Amino acid sequence: MNSLVCQVVVTAGVIPGVAIQEYLKSWYWSSSDQEKMMQTEDAALQNEYRMKWIAMQGESREYAAALEDPSRVNWIRRDWMWM
Repeated sequence: MNSLVCQVVVTAGVIPGVAIQEYLKSWYWSSSDQEKMMQTEDAALQNEYRMKWIAMQGESREYAAALEDPSRVNWIRRDWMWM
């Protein structure tokens, strides 16, 4: 069973603190991903998991930046939740 290690969530809205559901987007990094990255001796596979981690960070940043339009939302929040 995989347990969640990290979740990145981007939310946005007009009224402070009230998220608009259509702008909610999440990315996940599971314990399975972490274990595979840490246990493998294969440098190519380690790099693949590192790239997945970097892509998750970049995609969430880009998505939040794409929402920066005052005609659509007044606030944007990007949260990292480690569990």
